[in-house]
Amino acid sequence: MSAEVITALSGLVEAVAWPIIFLLLLLTQRRRISALIASIETLTLPGGVKASFRRELEQEARSAGVDREAAKLPPSPELIDAANRIDEASLDYDFDVVRQEAKALAREYERFRTEMTPGSPRTRRMEVVISKMRTLGLAMWPLLDEFAASNSPGERLAAIATLQLRPDTSRLDWLAERLSVEKPFVAYHAAMALLVAVRTLGQEYKPQLVKALGTAANAIEALPQDADRTTTIRTAQQELERRFPA
Repeated sequence: MSAEVITALSGLVEAVAWPIIFLLLLLTQRRRISALIASIETLTLPGGVKASFRRELEQEARSAGVDREAAKLPPSPELIDAANRIDEASLDYDFDVVRQEAKALAREYERFRTEMTPGSPRTRRMEVVISKMRTLGLAMWPLLDEFAASNSPGERLAAIATLQLRPDTSRLDWLAERLSVEKPFVAYHAAMALLVAVRTLGQEYKPQLVKALGTAANAIEALPQDADRTTTIRTAQQELERRFPA
């Protein structure tokens, strides 16, 4: 084989090999490459890390179906998967980025509630916010105690969103109390968190669940029978008895 042919073949191999190597790196080192890009953004853009994390959050929220109807239901498997991915992605960032995003969503809820008139457009905006909070919910877990005790209704809503993803037996009574002290939107999502707890906790927690649901039922006695909080709490009571009959 002539030297010219060998040189041509070497050039061809090199031309083909580099794209393949690059593709393999993209496929196998995606997380490290994302972290590197985030680091570059931090050095070159104001608020780069926060912007990068927000893009990931919004992308995952869209993939899980950020819409009003989805937000009125318990977290779907797709949303839970998205929340797990965001929880994993959050490890590439300083936790202050998660805190800032959680507080931004809390303020967004409060702004919509105070600045918009009651009705479907306002509800739609608030449902989008709770969907994003759910997607961030597992990453927000270290903020649960702080947000549950907060004077901010938006931060308390964020705590409730976290409990819709991961029920906490020490927060069952707190959730039940929300139905008597919170505005209807927050109270409804507290009821939804109790329903999720009924569906996921084990039989050993039945007494605590019965107590919390009793408190919640007393708080909504005066509501119409078809109110969303009423139907959610009654559904939770019925499902609890079906799961763990006396």
